[in-house]
Amino acid sequence: MSVTTRWIPVAAAIAAAALVTIDGAPAEAQVRVAVMPFEGAGAGGARRQVQSALEEDGRVSVVDLDRVDSAGSDPGRVASDLEARMIVQGRVTGRGRRRRLQLTALDENGHQVASASAQMRGQGVARAARSLLDDGLSRLPGPRQQVEEEAPPPVRTTTLPDEEEVEEEVEEEEAEEGAPSSWDRRAPLLELQFGVVPRSREADVTFQDGRHGRYNAWYPELAVRGELRPFNADPGVIQGIYARGFFAHAVGLSSQVDSTGQPVDSTFYRVDFAAGWLFPLADVLDLGVEFGAGWDTYNLSENPLLESAEYVYLRPALRGRMRIYRELFVIGAEVGVRPVLSRGDLNQYGNSGDTIGFDVGGSLGGGFTLAGTFGITWALQVSYVNYWLTFSDPPDAAFAGDSGTDGGVRIGIFAGIGYW
Repeated sequence: MSVTTRWIPVAAAIAAAALVTIDGAPAEAQVRVAVMPFEGAGAGGARRQVQSALEEDGRVSVVDLDRVDSAGSDPGRVASDLEARMIVQGRVTGRGRRRRLQLTALDENGHQVASASAQMRGQGVARAARSLLDDGLSRLPGPRQQVEEEAPPPVRTTTLPDEEEVEEEVEEEEAEEGAPSSWDRRAPLLELQFGVVPRSREADVTFQDGRHGRYNAWYPELAVRGELRPFNADPGVIQGIYARGFFAHAVGLSSQVDSTGQPVDSTFYRVDFAAGWLFPLADVLDLGVEFGAGWDTYNLSENPLLESAEYVYLRPALRGRMRIYRELFVIGAEVGVRPVLSRGDLNQYGNSGDTIGFDVGGSLGGGFTLAGTFGITWALQVSYVNYWLTFSDPPDAAFAGDSGTDGGVRIGIFAGIGYW
């Protein structure tokens, strides 16, 4: 009985010490970590994901991002001012589905203790953060331990290579989130081009009595076109929003009635405009939709063959762009439908009836800068446009129309200026 009583105070002291030790252990075990600003497109979002993943790990205590930003961009100063024993740096590489995150951990002396790399998709960021802690925590020096022996060279913080995409990474723009990529990786903010368009018009109206009214000609147009991409430097999908306009007027065009040689005054011109959005399906391919309207005008003076036509139309369309070599050489393609709202004097062949148009085209173009953000752009375009017409309820039975077509090939040769 006396022996047991003698050990009671000792046991109580041991238990109290153990409780104090256990209670204080988590605070001692947690390592203070600061996450520096990352590099690359989408760096801000990746940094926040890493911060969130580290905050869920009980081994570390993570410094608030605003406090890290206020401490400056030097890792050594951040470690000193915030008493952080681990500094995490990161860089986003690649584009689209091939984006990767490269993480590097430094100790408070600026020496690398771990690195990790993973795809940005799925749980890749969380896995990279866990791997970084697994490797780096065991290699950290003590809380106030100074390295007296020769230390390994510090890690370069401006370029962290991605081991799976080295060749592509050399070409990737090293910019912070929201900063524009190099000029040859985005379409111009604004381009204005002038050109000549050799083209044809082949119109054929069939009357109910079997007669035909025809007009066939090849002639050149002088044209101007412009395109605006207000978000061309944004790294997100809104980069593909655009608006465009086009105007062309026939030059050197003379018309006459074949059978009599009667001259016919001709004034042909057209205008169209549209807004659209191109979605990046891959690094080199954009596909999207646009909606526009236009006015194709073929004014002829009085003649026995064919009335003037003015096609006012709407135009929903599909459009695609493929970069052969960045923005220096780009292939384009588009296809559109043209529901016609008005067809002008052709209604003399029938007040009622339907008219609908269709167009398909392709282009090869590009651009390059000459001084700063200004440069030269160019384009070669080929398209085919056709309208199908039907007539009913003619105002004059002698000119009762039945059906018709009006279309032709258009070849555009353009050059102009661009602003990136």
